[in-house]
Amino acid sequence: MLEIGVDEAGRGPMIGPLVVAAICIPKQDIELLIENDITDSKKLNPKKRKVAYELIERNCNELGWKKHVIICNPIEIDLALETNSLNLLETELFAESINNLNIKKGKNGTIILDACDVNETRFGNNVST
Repeated sequence: MLEIGVDEAGRGPMIGPLVVAAICIPKQDIELLIENDITDSKKLNPKKRKVAYELIERNCNELGWKKHVIICNPIEIDLALETNSLNLLETELFAESINNLNIKKGKNGTIILDACDVNETRFGNNVST
């Protein structure tokens, strides 16, 4: 079983890029995050964020965790907003980040999305299509 989590930071072109990251961890390794008190990134101080980053990097190399990060620059955000919404752009970036994890078909797991839509089900359905 796998656990996949996807989140974003920097939602808006005025102050910098929109960054979307996906991580895939075997369910049995979730305990490593809990042991290190790594939960919601918004609740982590800079020191804890560094610990989280180092743990993720190390385990991508040692335990085969997978991650994918997309940096969407302000000009790309502006261009996307000329024809679509920021929510649609995020939906596309979330889907792209998951697809780029290159998970083999047939692997069972859970996907956890930090939805930017007030309707979490709609957001999840949009990411999966």
